[in-house]
Amino acid sequence: MFNYCQIGHIPAPANMQTPPSAGLATEGCKYPDSPDWMHSEYVKVPAKPRAFEVGVVYSTRSICDHECIFRWTVKRRTEKSVWLQSVRIAQDGNVEAYGDITRRSIQLDYTGEAELVYPSGRYSMCPTLTADKKE
Repeated sequence: MFNYCQIGHIPAPANMQTPPSAGLATEGCKYPDSPDWMHSEYVKVPAKPRAFEVGVVYSTRSICDHECIFRWTVKRRTEKSVWLQSVRIAQDGNVEAYGDITRRSIQLDYTGEAELVYPSGRYSMCPTLTADKKE
């Protein structure tokens, strides 16, 4: 069994070399007697993820056709949900909204660094929209 620290430290893989124990950050740790590497500067503690912003256009590419670009604008958001509307870029460069506004639940991407939604629903090869893909 591994001991986890309150400030987000995790056990190291077996092949990781133990870093030197200078400058340990043990303040606030539930397990101050845990191995030194749990308190090292080499352990990454995730920052606050990038969030969707109201009025911003986000885009993603189709998994089937790289030339196909899906775009949505955020109309409204709460802590757990986001309301999206499809948009297209006209030839004159203006952004035109079309279609219905849909509410989607916000999740975190696999890295934990940005929010993620499935604008068209979740299915095989569906587009995924992350907060780090602003236009």
